[in-house]
Amino acid sequence: MIDGAAAAIRETRVPYLAIMGEELSPEDAAWMRKNVPHAQTEVWPRSGHFPHMAHPRRFAELLAKTRKWAPWGGPGDETSTSG
Repeated sequence: MIDGAAAAIRETRVPYLAIMGEELSPEDAAWMRKNVPHAQTEVWPRSGHFPHMAHPRRFAELLAKTRKWAPWGGPGDETSTSG
């Protein structure tokens, strides 16, 4: 199921930003590079499994920025004028 979802994200290039509470293991980082190569990752140290709950304001601000992503764009792609 996870591999299928990653394939769909990879093939359609849906914007993907993973927020992690700790650095990925070398194995997990390799899996991400292979399966979702366009994904970006941010690490919010010491926030465990729920970084969005450890940093709710930061998460809300980041989420608000996604409305500016162009369709099939992503982090840093703020070319869309809709919204």
